[in-house]
Amino acid sequence: MISNETLRKTLEETTGLYRDLKQKYDTLVMESCAANNKIKYLEDEVEALQRKQLETIIEIKNVPVTENENLNEIINQLHNSLKVSVAPNQVRQVYRKKIAQNKPILVEYQTAQIRANILKAIKSYNMTNKEEKFNTKALKISGDPQPVYISEALTPNARRLLYQCRDLKKKHDFKFCWVSNGRILLKKSEDQPAILIKSSEQILGIINNVTTPSLAL
Repeated sequence: MISNETLRKTLEETTGLYRDLKQKYDTLVMESCAANNKIKYLEDEVEALQRKQLETIIEIKNVPVTENENLNEIINQLHNSLKVSVAPNQVRQVYRKKIAQNKPILVEYQTAQIRANILKAIKSYNMTNKEEKFNTKALKISGDPQPVYISEALTPNARRLLYQCRDLKKKHDFKFCWVSNGRILLKKSEDQPAILIKSSEQILGIINNVTTPSLAL
């Protein structure tokens, strides 16, 4: 028969072992949280650096690829159609993004202000010409006019978030989704504040909020 003293010692040993394991577990949890926070910080830093690299670049989509095309001439015509004065030396480079679908044209300017002027001009053009928004005819490209889309160049992460936000907007009755200086913003209605979207988890939280009915008191 096991004595009470033996049981007491066994209980003390087991309790001590539990405390040691609990302490090790808590330490691992703290170290994991610290590591996750560090990873998130580094991811944010990389995103900020990538966004900085793209702050002078526009992306032009849906311009058909033609044989022996002259991209510089296309961009000059873009500036002329938008009535934006851009000197040749203010354009750093023009190239097609060959690995992407439809090979969009990327234009890198000397300053972020020039890019801002282009984006402002295209918005004004489309508002003024609602029946025939900016298209290939404005670029003097032959054939039936095709719509041309001009926007900020985005980081891979921002591009993914924009796609998710547009899907959210479409499915859950949000009125606005737009890009500003590489950041994705979402707005439910005119009288509500804009939401700066930073992660897919945030988008999922918004979806859960709008799809979960509130409990009546």
